[in-house]
Amino acid sequence: MNQVFEDYIKGYHSNFSELDKYAKENGIIGKYYSSIKGRYRKFFEEKGDLDIKKFAIRYYRAKKEMYNSAQMFIEAKRNKEVGCIIGHFFLCYYALFHAMQAVLFLNPYLDNKKVLDLSHNEVKKYFEDFYCKGNNSIMPLEIINLFILLKEYRELYSY
Repeated sequence: MNQVFEDYIKGYHSNFSELDKYAKENGIIGKYYSSIKGRYRKFFEEKGDLDIKKFAIRYYRAKKEMYNSAQMFIEAKRNKEVGCIIGHFFLCYYALFHAMQAVLFLNPYLDNKKVLDLSHNEVKKYFEDFYCKGNNSIMPLEIINLFILLKEYRELYSY
């Protein structure tokens, strides 16, 4: 497998501490693992080598998106500190968008064609459907409301 991305991030450290703290405080990590472990086992038992290799590509894409998300969040905070409000909202929106997209890349219920070319509205819809609805929801529905609000701010300042 091509190691270009792995070489690029070697020695690079993003700050995931706020995301980690939020996830631990809200029990998200345990909820995620308990909801997904059976799905992964079934996926890898039923799929052939080609599908598993394609999923490995999705894994690396998810990893790249999480690094993008973490970096954009760091930059969003800095933009706010120096009074760059347009940049702050733009970066907050894309930090959340890339994080949500990363989680969807690792969803075994979404096929490759669907997951690798998601529109912004599809990211919102699939994330809400898989992670924010029902008794077994992992994330609070407020994350979708935040996504919508940040998208509105990004569009207000960008267009």
